[in-house]
Amino acid sequence: MGERLAAVGGRLDVDAVPGWGTTVTAVLPLGMPEAAPADPLAALGARERKYSPVSRGGTGTGPSRRSCTSASPR
Repeated sequence: MGERLAAVGGRLDVDAVPGWGTTVTAVLPLGMPEAAPADPLAALGARERKYSPVSRGGTGTGPSRRSCTSASPR
């Protein structure tokens, strides 16, 4: 039963206490999850796409390749 629920994004919880009984809870989503968009950058505006590390060929997970320098020495 738990495997069937997990296949549709749900779960099965069983809580048993000796002398008190057992509670079985099945949790099911109301609908199937939406498919991911074909182009995840489509929701970005033109400026966001221009400066996004992902749209420039990067992974978007690390620091930018550009270095920043301060105008005044410390």
